[in-house]
Amino acid sequence: MMNPSFHPATVSTVSPALEQRTLNELRKAHIIIADHTVIQNGSCEELLNRFGSGLRRYGKKVLVPSTTMVRLKQEACTDPAARHALEALSKFYDYGIADKMEDNAPADTPERDAVLALIVLIRRTSDNHPRQILLLSEDEELMQECARLNSLHSQRGGMVIVKRIGRNGILCQPAFLHKSAPASPSLPADTLLPLDVVPVEGDEVWDVGRTTSIHLGCRIGSGGEADIYEVEGYPALLAKIYHADHHTLSRWQKVEKLTALDWDDPRVKKPLLTLYGSTAESTPGAGFCGFLMNTAQGIPLAETVFIPHQLEQDHPDWNKYHLVLMAIAILDVLFEAHRRGLLVGDLSGNNILVGDTPDQITFVDVDSWCVGHFNTEVETEGFLAPELIRTSHPDQRTLESEYFSLAVLLFELLVTPGRSPYADGGDLLQNTLEGRFAYPLHADSDIMPPAPFIYCWSHIPFLMKDLFYQTLSANGARYAPEKRPTVQEWRRACVTWKRMFDTDHIADRESYRILPTRHKIPFGSKAVTCALCGKSVEQDYSRQAADGKWYCRACLNIAVETPCACGAPIRYSNYDLYIRRIPCPEHCAECTARLQAPPRVTVSRNHPTHASLDQLLQRNKSDTL
Repeated sequence: MMNPSFHPATVSTVSPALEQRTLNELRKAHIIIADHTVIQNGSCEELLNRFGSGLRRYGKKVLVPSTTMVRLKQEACTDPAARHALEALSKFYDYGIADKMEDNAPADTPERDAVLALIVLIRRTSDNHPRQILLLSEDEELMQECARLNSLHSQRGGMVIVKRIGRNGILCQPAFLHKSAPASPSLPADTLLPLDVVPVEGDEVWDVGRTTSIHLGCRIGSGGEADIYEVEGYPALLAKIYHADHHTLSRWQKVEKLTALDWDDPRVKKPLLTLYGSTAESTPGAGFCGFLMNTAQGIPLAETVFIPHQLEQDHPDWNKYHLVLMAIAILDVLFEAHRRGLLVGDLSGNNILVGDTPDQITFVDVDSWCVGHFNTEVETEGFLAPELIRTSHPDQRTLESEYFSLAVLLFELLVTPGRSPYADGGDLLQNTLEGRFAYPLHADSDIMPPAPFIYCWSHIPFLMKDLFYQTLSANGARYAPEKRPTVQEWRRACVTWKRMFDTDHIADRESYRILPTRHKIPFGSKAVTCALCGKSVEQDYSRQAADGKWYCRACLNIAVETPCACGAPIRYSNYDLYIRRIPCPEHCAECTARLQAPPRVTVSRNHPTHASLDQLLQRNKSDTL
């Protein structure tokens, strides 16, 4: 029977996402172990109160080693915190979410050694079926020793996850995992700024003068450089906290330069305020850990627009016209950025979000943009200009290299959703380097993209085709970096295309589709509907039957084969059925010819007929003479 003082449904002021993440971590761990340092922490009781119902639902218990229980009972005589912890544990025992675990350690064994030995034993006995272990503790040395087990080749077993319990009973990373470390060899040599501990959820950060404090909430995202946190009390703000090896002097200077920009555009989520953690040093930039920015609504292009079936689910009413509107919105932001001397650097579908309408676009990861002499090392495969791929300094982005990335981005947005213009005819990287653009302009290409992508190409206006071909093909007149179309040129072309939609100057209604099902029907040609597949096809590529119905070539070529008595196949197509209107033959052509030929009569020379003919010929010869 549950103790009445136990309240599993405690009202929480923590974000639902953070609540769910903590519950998921508790649920996934096969074995949850807690030592006395965390049990005596008041946050442990709050954790079990908050997630007790979830633990019971998933059949999980927090296991307390017997050595830990002995330690708590010893300290309960003199320590009120230990006494309170024992009383709380009894409640959780009754509720069925906590239990004692025998570690069989000698009475004089230190608790730290007993817990470590217990975890090692569990790992050894679960080689065949590795079980994940979640250790809850406040003992930094114990957590480090347990985390080190994951890298031991001499011991196999499940992962050991170490967590501390932060405010509100939320699981947090221990401090030792966030301490500043030497820069990664993959990063350029740069000065690491002093920082005691990388802030995590529940921690406090400040502005440069430490006049304003900010509490980090739920971690809602993580990347190769930083983690993204909610800001407690400010739902419209987010905090980006860099990992330990990214607190460098150049990054701090770059963020400071971006925060000082006089550009207030809601479509660009640039840094608003530089954030600092705790440090004893007072040198410039000391304590730098990240920055504050506005929240961004939307989904990356790479996760929605660049996936046709996903786009259909997210926006079922969108067509090519809406993508043109989106392209114009993107170009407007880029024009302003370039006018202010900024380069996106890593222009791709990963750092542009789209909202409910096509013009609701948002640029994120602005801290990786190029400003002043600060460049970027971030790159996306398929978007990097050929001249940067060939060089040993791909981080040296230029306006011309940005124009190349822009052409690729617009192609994947407006022509073939999410498919690179160099995706056909071999390796993507090699095709990019050689400028092997597979889509023809005037003459046929030696590479032909498959359907429906070649259909997509046929339906865009010639002005757009010409810009894409001249820019992306090695044979194009504007393939050289200094000749690439600017943002203004692309925008004028897109506006012209938009005007064609606005004035209904679209000859083929199939041109509205994001993925057309056939080639474009040009002006002056007539479209007919195939009686079999129901698709609209050009009249010149179809046949009309005697009953007036039209049939496309693809449907007419469909045939079935049946064996003849001789074993040869008999082919009977839709063309034979609907156009020629002949029944399916019973025999193959060879057998039919043999059966329909007249019988041959062979007559011997000794036959009277031959004798009569000879005499007749002889007589005729004599009469002639």
